[in-house]
Amino acid sequence: VKIRGFGEFPIPPAIMFAILAVIAFYTASGLTA
Repeated sequence: VKIRGFGEFPIPPAIMFAILAVIAFYTASGLTA
């Protein structure tokens, strides 16, 4: 996974999924609010 300004970091799929899930949750909450 390439992160601009930070180079490359090996991110475990579980952590990546958790981050995406949190972002999706807050996005859905914001849209429904």
